[in-house]
Amino acid sequence: MADMYKAICTDGREITLKTYINPEYERVIVINSALGVKQTFYEDFALHIFSKGFNVITWDPRGIGLSAFKNPKKDTARLREWGELDFDAVLSFVNIHLKFDWKNIEIIGHSAGGHLVGLSKNFANIPKLNLISSGTCYWKLYPLSQQPRILLSWHFLVPSILKLYGFIPKKFGLGHDIPAGVAVDWRNWSLQSGYLFSDSSLDLSVYDQFKGEIRAIGFNDDLGFSPPATTLDLLNYFPLAKKDFRFFDPEELGLKSIGHFSFFKKKKFDQVLDFFLRA
Repeated sequence: MADMYKAICTDGREITLKTYINPEYERVIVINSALGVKQTFYEDFALHIFSKGFNVITWDPRGIGLSAFKNPKKDTARLREWGELDFDAVLSFVNIHLKFDWKNIEIIGHSAGGHLVGLSKNFANIPKLNLISSGTCYWKLYPLSQQPRILLSWHFLVPSILKLYGFIPKKFGLGHDIPAGVAVDWRNWSLQSGYLFSDSSLDLSVYDQFKGEIRAIGFNDDLGFSPPATTLDLLNYFPLAKKDFRFFDPEELGLKSIGHFSFFKKKKFDQVLDFFLRA
């Protein structure tokens, strides 16, 4: 049922993706991972979507999982490349090699996997984007209780760790070694009021021109990564899209807490998928 492939980026970098395909299914959902999260984290989620009658694609961006160099210190990956090159190559692969029509491809983006989509030129062809805990990361949009921790990380911890190791080792809490270029992009954008939209070196035209549908969900107790204010801020950068959003309390899903990752670990998928997949 599941097969592994390599999508080739325009700079020659290989991106590893996993497909769950049933030839009888017409539609396909591409799952974009959060920063530092391997595609294997979403396997149960992907299988659940597949059981609903959708083909599913997961993938690892450069520097992560099966798309990483063995030595993270030598991995040249940058966060912007996850959208500009990697996601763009994955969409080309799904359209050209797997032969899915653009109108039948939609995206589920978790965290960074959502806010980077518009850096891909191919994303302009996509009719629908679903966001899970995905927003901009400007530090002032976080609750006051979180801001000292965030500022300490960006001004002291991250620069110090990069100087010492040359990358961010997974032991510092992100779950995967993070190449320096990825961490530097994330840090620099997070200190700007527009996040990546403040970066004049990026082509942001796809965000401005996207006329598809966006459905966004978040969790009211996700205070440290993507509080609701960050999701609402991200939606503002898609001015022409048709947008809908909902923020869940943990109790609505029968949980004591959700935060940024527990939705996928606790497998409380159906209520959220009903919001995404309804006609």
